[in-house]
This record gives sequence, structure tokens and C-alpha cells, in this order.
Amino acid sequence: MLKTLLILPKKWKTLEKRISNLETYLSRKDRLGSIYGQVKIEYKIMDLPTLLLTGGVFLEKDIKKITEPFRKDYHAVGVIFPYDKNSMYVGNYYPNTGTDYKLDFYVTTDENTKSSQDGHYFERFVEHELAGHAVSLDIGLGHGLSAPRSLHIPFVSGLDNTHHFFYTQNLEGYYKHINEVWKKKASLLSSMIEAYQKIVDSLKKKPEINDLLPKIKRDLVVIGARCAKKGYPFRLVEGYRSPERQTELFNQRPKVTNAKAGESLHQYGVALDIYPTKNGYRSSAIAWEIIAYEFKKLGYEWGGDFKNFIDKPHFELTLGYSLKDFINKKVNYSLWD
Repeated sequence: MLKTLLILPKKWKTLEKRISNLETYLSRKDRLGSIYGQVKIEYKIMDLPTLLLTGGVFLEKDIKKITEPFRKDYHAVGVIFPYDKNSMYVGNYYPNTGTDYKLDFYVTTDENTKSSQDGHYFERFVEHELAGHAVSLDIGLGHGLSAPRSLHIPFVSGLDNTHHFFYTQNLEGYYKHINEVWKKKASLLSSMIEAYQKIVDSLKKKPEINDLLPKIKRDLVVIGARCAKKGYPFRLVEGYRSPERQTELFNQRPKVTNAKAGESLHQYGVALDIYPTKNGYRSSAIAWEIIAYEFKKLGYEWGGDFKNFIDKPHFELTLGYSLKDFINKKVNYSLWD
């Protein structure tokens, strides 16, 4: 929904009807309906201050003193000053880029102005500021070109082209253009959201694991080379375990594991068992400590440090996740890519 607030010094007899008709017109599919669904215009009666013109316009700071209390709730806030045929100004807008990217504007018109040719027509002015400048700002078009109505204002791709279309009375062309811009931006945004959602879904989804995860494999090459260089080579005895293999080990006697199927980190590709090449499990304490030291440098936990069930061949890299996290599929597996 596109929401606008109009601030007037007094209520017109025809105000509700004119606003209702304008809302219906702007909400059409061939106007702004395809972008916002509905255009909502509200109004508020206030005692407006007497402002001084500077160069034929009201200063931005003076207009913002009026609009500031309301801007957070609306896309645009417009101040409707009484039309004075002796005035040099007709209206202006302030896009607030760099702050809240909402539009402040003012126009001079009143209940009796009915002609679009005299430049003070209420509906046309609001349409110009709201459907033109405010929408262009809202969908990310850059600040447009401006010039007296008597001069031709060229169309520039990527900019706010309100003046190009409105000053030539080509409103059909304007709405066709703005809807095409939105369609392209919405399509791009939709593609980005879809891509991000796929990434999020992939992070949540537990992959089909039937081997050690990639990082574990790479680490094994590095650690193996370091240990061999120090004179303590080792061999991989077991990495990934299937549920059937885990059940087989759980039932083995004498006991070699306390973990049932689904309760071992081996089944999630982040744990492995090794033996020193020379003397296997009977290797010296120094051999085990040197090998464990190299694993620990890369963040691994060693089963030789376990208190309840010492398991020297065992190393695991959980990256801070618990076994429960793996079981409940709350792990970002891309961390091991």
C-alpha cells in the first residue's frame, strides 16, 4: 500500500469525494495498482504557518517543520496551501535522500480550482508529486531533471522522469514506463530472494553423508605430512561409519564404543580413527601426543583427552556444535566445505 498524508489549512466540502476518486484512479492496475495494490490518501486539518518565499519557493526546512511529525507513517506528506494568483510559486518537493527516502512536497491549490491547464488543479498536482516523484523515489530511481514547463525535458533512463511525462501530458506513457521499471526491479528482487532462500535451505538441510567431509579430508593430508616429517606417520583406520557399521561396533565385545547408530560423530563425517604406522595402538605416549598436537592445532578434539571413555585413535572436528546439534540437523555443513 502507498500511503500519503495531505495537510490542509481548512476542510473543503468536496474533499472526501475528491480524495476517494483520486485513490480509486491511482489504485488502478494500469496506474499504481500493480506496484502497491492500493493507494491510500489521508488528510489532516492544521493551522499552517505563514511562510516566506525564497527564490519563488518555500524553503525545505520550513516545510519539514510541518511534515516531520507525520513522515514516519507515510511514503509522502504533502502540504496544501491556498492558491493565490499573485504568487510566483506553484509547488516543490524534497526527496530526503540519505535520510528516510520519503517525500515531502507542497502545492498551492484550493477547492475551486478545476482546470488542469492553469497549473493549480488539485488532483493533477497530487498525482504529479505522489505517483510521480514519490513513487520514483520509492522504487529507487535517481533524482530527475527539472526545467520550466515551456522547455523540453528529455527522458533519461534510470532517473525520475516525472517532468518529462507530466509536462507533455503523456500520463499513459508515464504509467507504462513506471510499471515496466517496477516489473524489472521486482523480477530482480524476486530472483535475489529466491537465490538467498536456496542458500538458507541448503544450510538447514542435512546432506547425504557417506564419507568424511571435505575439510576433514584436506586436514588429513596436511596433518599426515607434518607427522611423517617428525617421524610419526599414521594411517586412517576409519572415517565415516554407516548406521549398520556403528551398530556392529556397539554390539562388539570387548566394548569399543558407547555410541549407538545415530549417536556417533563418525556418522556425520566429522570424526575419524587413526593408528600410528609403526606400532599401532601400542605406540608410545610421545607418539600419540605428537600426533594429537598436530590435530589440535587445526581445532580437533582428541579422544585421548576424554574422561569417561579414553579413545586414543579418535579425533573429531565439531566447530563448536554438539552431538545433539548434528542429530537434530541444526548444523551448517558448508563450514566443512
